[in-house]
Amino acid sequence: MKPEDELALSFYRELSVIDERRGITLVEHMTKGRLYVKKTMSVFDREVFRILAEERFPQVPEIAEVIEDGDRLIVIEEYINGQSLEQRLESGPLTEEEVRRFVLQLCVVLQPLHEHEPKIIHRDIKPSNLILSGEQLWLIDFNAARLNWDEMIKGTNGSTGAHGEHPTGRGRDTVLMGTEEYAAPEQFGFARSSERTDIYAIGVVMNRLLTGRFPAEEIYDGGLGGVIRRCISIDPKDRYANVRELAVALRKARAAEGPRETGGRGQTAGTQMTGGQMTGEQTAGGRRTISGIGDIFREIPGFRSGRPVPMIFAGLGYLMVLATISITEITKSDGSPAGPTETMVNRVLMSLAIFGLIFYFGNFMGFRDVFPFKKREQMPPNIARIVLGALIVLFIPVIVAVLIYP
Repeated sequence: MKPEDELALSFYRELSVIDERRGITLVEHMTKGRLYVKKTMSVFDREVFRILAEERFPQVPEIAEVIEDGDRLIVIEEYINGQSLEQRLESGPLTEEEVRRFVLQLCVVLQPLHEHEPKIIHRDIKPSNLILSGEQLWLIDFNAARLNWDEMIKGTNGSTGAHGEHPTGRGRDTVLMGTEEYAAPEQFGFARSSERTDIYAIGVVMNRLLTGRFPAEEIYDGGLGGVIRRCISIDPKDRYANVRELAVALRKARAAEGPRETGGRGQTAGTQMTGGQMTGEQTAGGRRTISGIGDIFREIPGFRSGRPVPMIFAGLGYLMVLATISITEITKSDGSPAGPTETMVNRVLMSLAIFGLIFYFGNFMGFRDVFPFKKREQMPPNIARIVLGALIVLFIPVIVAVLIYP
């Protein structure tokens, strides 16, 4: 261990042991006076915790320290004070409205993780890892999490032993990480984990919260039964493609039922997701209809995270593109300056071509996933599809310009 790491750890005073077997203790920072959870792991993905430490994800504990000590990793993360859904379940099954509300919040938490590049797959979603602090649901315990590089290097992510996953090697899970009862089939070595792996676990969680039992014992047959069955499909392709689709299905299930008298804790209304995450409706193919101008704004590449720094850089980038187009001199085929009308038309078409490519590659409104045809699972056909779509987007303004000014 480096001297600076030893110094950092010296500021944390151990208060109590949370789980001796897993090396988890409650500690206090002696100068800040804040409580943290200290974890010592022998099996881990260092890169996952590096990303979590550098980037702030909503309703995920903040990582204060990530320290390597030989073949172990010491992680100190924010302590979330609240009640787990496992503890909540001890007083009996929850109502549909409660479960719907909690799972909608969970979808909000998972969306930026699943849409990160590379994707962060939790792989251990269960009631004890879902903490209700006030009205907010927090997702904790990323010990089993891994990175999914499918969108970046398709089919090449594999294991690097004790230090987790890396985009080289075999393309399937080889060791079960997580809790067996909530693990999707692919976590047993049948395929690589993806966001649909977490969706499987969500289905098991929903079933358990509603019945107190696992699907193998009893499957819930109420209004959310169809959603649960799709979540826990054996074939990942039969599950919801992402948490956006799952959120829409949860809302539609509620709409189909109409008003309900839930009684007790179930009287709380379902969560409406805002802040650029899963507002409006969405089709099975991943595209959405928009309920307002704010939803469109939050779909613009660079503005989806809702974080100020990326949004500022994206806005400056768009302004630079517009400024460059506005000062570009437009000339005729003989080299003479173009007239005002011709200049304006050419600048509009140039803007359409450039921003069309930016929005296409940025998958604005899920358009790239369905144009020129639906997204493919295999990497080579998918690359060819995206290249073809980009060429179409680029050449439409060019063709229009040629037709107007042959």
